[in-house]
This record gives sequence, C-alpha cells and structure tokens, in this order.
Amino acid sequence: MDGELPSTRGLAMSPILRKACLKPVYATLYPDVAPNIWLGAAGVAARVAARLRRECTAGGALRPRVLPDEHFEFRGGRRRRRTWSGPGSRLGESRL
Repeated sequence: MDGELPSTRGLAMSPILRKACLKPVYATLYPDVAPNIWLGAAGVAARVAARLRRECTAGGALRPRVLPDEHFEFRGGRRRRRTWSGPGSRLGESRL
C-alpha cells in the first residue's frame, strides 16, 4: 500500500466535481489535452494556464479565459459562492 495513490472511484460520479471535455476541432490548440475525454476541469485549467504563461513570456498573447466555452464542453460542479477563495477561471484571477 505504501506509495499508492488514493482511490478516485467515488470522484468520477460526484456531481460536485467540474469536468471539461476538449472539442476535437480545437485539439491542435491544446497539445497537452486529449480531446473527447472528460477530465477534472481544475486540472485541465492548471495545465493549460501553465502552458499559456510559458507562451506569453515567449511573445504569445494571453486570452481572458483559460478554458473558453467555444473550445470545451463542461458538466458537473456547482456555481461559485461570493466567498470563493480558490483559483479563478480567468488568467488574471488565477492564484496558481
């Protein structure tokens, strides 16, 4: 058991966990995200934000949303409360 990751069995069905799925038509824009696979939106956003920051320092332009609605489908999760203190959904709000 040492070194094993905790089970995520219950998380896959949780309505609280926000999921994102990259639309295949935009796959070339996100080389580090597999299209047509539902993944945890927070993890995908962190990965994409890190790449966008690297590209921005290399002369790329930042966009307002890390995971644009046009490029991704979303499901699950709950609306944020006013007291939300986690990472933002826009690059300028990110606390990563």
